[in-house]
Amino acid sequence: MPLVPLEIPPGVYRNGTEYQAKGRWYDTNLVRWREGKLEPVGGWIKYTETQLTGICRGILAWRANDATRWLALGTETNLYSSQGGTLYDITPANFTDGKVNSIPGFGYGAGLYGADNWGDARSTSLLIELTTWSMDNWGEYLVACSNTDGRVVEYQLGVTGGSELVTNGVFDADSDWTKGTGWAIGSGVASWTGTTATNLEQTVTGLTDTKTYEVLITLIDPDNDADASTVPSAKIKATGTTSTTTLLDKTLVVGANVFRFVTDDTSVDIDIYAASDAEPNFDVDAVSIKLVPAAEVIANAPVDNEGVIVTNERHLVCLGAGGNKRKVQWSTQEDNTVWTPAATNTAGDLELETNGRIRCARRVGNDILIWTDTDVHLMRYVGPPFVYGIERIATGAGIVGPNAVTVAGNTAIWLSESGFWTYDGATKPLQCDAVLEITDNMNRQQQAKTFAGHNSEFGEFWFFYPSTDTASDTGENDKYIAYNYRLNHWMVGSLSRTAWADQGAFNDPFAVGADGYIYQHETGWTNDGATRVGTVYAETGPVEIGQGDRFAVVNRIITDEYAALPSIKATITAKKTPQDTGSTYQYTFNEVDGYVDTRINARQLQVKLEAVEDDGFKFGTMRMDLRPGSMR
Repeated sequence: MPLVPLEIPPGVYRNGTEYQAKGRWYDTNLVRWREGKLEPVGGWIKYTETQLTGICRGILAWRANDATRWLALGTETNLYSSQGGTLYDITPANFTDGKVNSIPGFGYGAGLYGADNWGDARSTSLLIELTTWSMDNWGEYLVACSNTDGRVVEYQLGVTGGSELVTNGVFDADSDWTKGTGWAIGSGVASWTGTTATNLEQTVTGLTDTKTYEVLITLIDPDNDADASTVPSAKIKATGTTSTTTLLDKTLVVGANVFRFVTDDTSVDIDIYAASDAEPNFDVDAVSIKLVPAAEVIANAPVDNEGVIVTNERHLVCLGAGGNKRKVQWSTQEDNTVWTPAATNTAGDLELETNGRIRCARRVGNDILIWTDTDVHLMRYVGPPFVYGIERIATGAGIVGPNAVTVAGNTAIWLSESGFWTYDGATKPLQCDAVLEITDNMNRQQQAKTFAGHNSEFGEFWFFYPSTDTASDTGENDKYIAYNYRLNHWMVGSLSRTAWADQGAFNDPFAVGADGYIYQHETGWTNDGATRVGTVYAETGPVEIGQGDRFAVVNRIITDEYAALPSIKATITAKKTPQDTGSTYQYTFNEVDGYVDTRINARQLQVKLEAVEDDGFKFGTMRMDLRPGSMR
């Protein structure tokens, strides 16, 4: 009997019905093809047991001048750095918290006339977009910008905090504080029982001008009951001793409070007081002020920006500078604090000719590409006196979100409303065999969450996006589509990742889950120690035997697997017609000889391969021992 190979080319086809995907792979999860062999995507482990506060929408990995490895991560509420697995909160002082989701805005929407009912919420209303981060390196320093906060900040890699500056912040003695009427210190707390809102004061010395300090203070409700009318409201204020600048003025909540301020003085006056004369009694404890390693606002840089990028010529560029969503502004060369153009510097700005708004920019080879939501522009160094020139190179190719692009060398690939596009010196659409999987199933209201990343070890571009899948739609990135540019095929699956950084500075890629944990990828074969059995699979569309007009009998299946054979379970569905429910057969291949005896009678087959062990199986071409059957 002839041995007929079941030769199914690598990659997924999803742009039609299952029958249109005949002879192709139709559905996959957590698998890839390498040199034509099917294998599982590598596993992942937690990089640190510390969770981020908020959802990560920006990540950067780099090496410092001393070769130490660093990560930067941004959420809607915080900016973090990580070195050696330790996470540091480097959020700049007075940071404007952002949004974890895009939300409908005001107005009549952007849809067609008559598309919605009068009085109903608009399905295509204008969006107030979620918070994302833009990050780059200024030498070994981090420069970053949140599109909600809008300020450009720089982090100079300090990881050592300062010593405690408050004296007797735990109130273990009745000393060091100036008490207004109604204040008393005892039993390890400072208590206010007055009827007039007076201050508990201390002058704190030893500060360094322009540096960031963190204030910690605990407000205690002595009643500790559910009566809202007895919950106290208190405030803390920090004022420069000689500058008299109000550096901090915050209302406390019951429990621990954390605030940051940047000082313009070497000492500050701390005042703690009731928010009103009629406040219920309260206690305070654990008052602390320490220097913290934080990102600091770059002097003279524009504010209200969409993002930043550093050019190859060492100019820091602000995107959507000063609130003008079409403006690109850059600092002078080698000095990111000089932004006003002059005959003696190379600072400058240009405004894009576009009907869109700037979303992001990336270095691609020697050029910089700037994306709006409608088109793409090329920014190129031309030298003094103009310094940079910008030209539009594509229309109808705008990007769906600030992080929906990834770059490898001289090539960029990004996701547009119309599908995938690529730039390698020329801009053109990228053919995708699974484009309908993403364009038809994208959660359009949350599409700005889409995050693209390069997995250079395997020659893959990954795009994580929020879907409308009823089983997993949380509004967060829950699906992925990946392109293998070495072998020109696509992969799809489910994986919740909100940010991705390629290997390079580190030995493996890093990604962040919607759960707030940082994961080191392509490590082992498990989900942080939990089994992935049942989630690693690949399924074909119909495979017709002959021309599909004659039945065939399959007597034996022989495998081509490069690992322990019991790693794979095959489920074969035999059908007479595409609409037939068919008969299902399951096989685990023999570990010794690699074949199974069968007796399958069908016109077409569908094959599903599933991992039954957490290992690195490699599966090649199956061969079938066929015998022609009847035509009925």
